[in-house]
Amino acid sequence: MKIITHPKSKMKFLTFVMICFSVCSCDPRSSAIIVNNSQKDFRLKIQYDKESLEKVLKKDQIIPFLKNTIPYNQMVIRLDTINLISEIKVLPQDSIRVDSGRGFCPRFNEIKSITIYTDPIIELKSKKSMMESFKQNGNLFILEINSL
Repeated sequence: MKIITHPKSKMKFLTFVMICFSVCSCDPRSSAIIVNNSQKDFRLKIQYDKESLEKVLKKDQIIPFLKNTIPYNQMVIRLDTINLISEIKVLPQDSIRVDSGRGFCPRFNEIKSITIYTDPIIELKSKKSMMESFKQNGNLFILEINSL
C-alpha cells in the first residue's frame, strides 16, 4: 500500500520544522564570573547602565531585574534602586556571576562599571576593560582574585 501525500502537506511540515529550528536556537551561552581565591572576603560594586536596561526592559521590570542579579547565597551590602547599584560581599573561595548571555563571550551591555574593593582596588569602567580583565575558559570568562 502506497501513501500519497499532498504537496501542500509536505510544505506545511517543512514550514513547521523550520519554525521549530528557529525557535529552538542552538546559540552557545557564556558567563562572566568573579572568583575569590583568597582567604579574605571582598566587596563587589556593580553599577548598571540605566539607558541599556531601558532598551530591553520596561520601567517596572528594572528593580526586579536588579534584585535578581544577586545570587541567593551572596550577602547584599547595599542595593541602590535609584542609581542602579548593587554591592555584594564575596566570601573566600566563592564566586559570583556578573554577566551571562547568548553568544561566545559576555557583552556587559547592562553594566556601566564594576569595582572590586581589594588592595589595590580594581575598577572596570568600560566594556573594553571588562572584556580584557576576564580570561576565557571555554564558555566561562573568569576574573580571579588571588590575594588581598
